[in-house]
Amino acid sequence: LTFAAVAAGCPHACALTAPGEASCWGQGTYGQLGTGVAPTASTVPVAVTGGLTFLALSVGTPSAHTCGVPPDPVTYCWGYTPYGQGGVGATTKRPGPTRGSGQ
Repeated sequence: LTFAAVAAGCPHACALTAPGEASCWGQGTYGQLGTGVAPTASTVPVAVTGGLTFLALSVGTPSAHTCGVPPDPVTYCWGYTPYGQGGVGATTKRPGPTRGSGQ
């Protein structure tokens, strides 16, 4: 894979291809890799589930979550959001991209 942008944190990293496809790797205990299955871990990039494309990604540290901004005006987050930082109105683990509430 060839990446146009990378967002790295602890304990995982994610990247975007030029067309905006997201892949993540590293520890996935809380679903932060976005594969739709938790727990999982990968030493190589794995595709984020859902078929979404993103303009930008942000990796949360140390809370093990990821958020992405697609071309339309919404946000999607996945992983562990113990303080509600996923914007989905909950503090649970989300193994795949979940659309933020209030958007």
